[in-house]
Amino acid sequence: MKTASFFSIALALLLMGCSHSPDRYHPDYNAHRPAIARLLIMPPEIDLFTTLPDGKLIRQETQSQGAGLRTQETLSDALSAHRLEVRIANAQVLQSERKIGMRALYRNVNRAIQLHAYGPQVFPQKSKQFDYGVGSVSGLLDIGKADAVMLVMGQQKVSRQNVRTWISAAVIDPSGQVIWYGARGSQSNDGQLSQQKLCDLAKMVVQPFVEGSI
Repeated sequence: MKTASFFSIALALLLMGCSHSPDRYHPDYNAHRPAIARLLIMPPEIDLFTTLPDGKLIRQETQSQGAGLRTQETLSDALSAHRLEVRIANAQVLQSERKIGMRALYRNVNRAIQLHAYGPQVFPQKSKQFDYGVGSVSGLLDIGKADAVMLVMGQQKVSRQNVRTWISAAVIDPSGQVIWYGARGSQSNDGQLSQQKLCDLAKMVVQPFVEGSI
């Protein structure tokens, strides 16, 4: 399971109440942020799992798709409320993205961010000098008529009444640099899959970005 395997790392850290900020910023973030007025949102990759008695995870396809759409709507509303012009990826954008393979590459970059900027294999320089990239996305942004692209991943897992939910988001500039990355997680014991929990975390995770400079 692509998400179940490594995103629990970040979630564990968040649930332990780490003292450091769960957001990561490129060293040149304050120079890049004012230039972003139009944000292209790619379809969020959301996975909702239930756990069988033997521990096997089952992805709930229909609910995962629905959660992705609701998360996208929530993000659009939250970003628009802060005077950011939101562009939802259309068919032409998605076709172009498939050609350059941005999201496939980002999954690997995202894993490196989780492991090295959060833990357990923390590289101090990766936390202090946050510098990751996916290659130029300027062509994609030209098609989407945007200044930067936002990529979102999330997961919810239910096991023995325990519900773990997390969501992460990254903003990538035309050169392909990840200029901002944020993650939020929560845990409850109601034993139910809930798209609303993901939406609530989505609003929380983008708040530092919409507030601008650090």
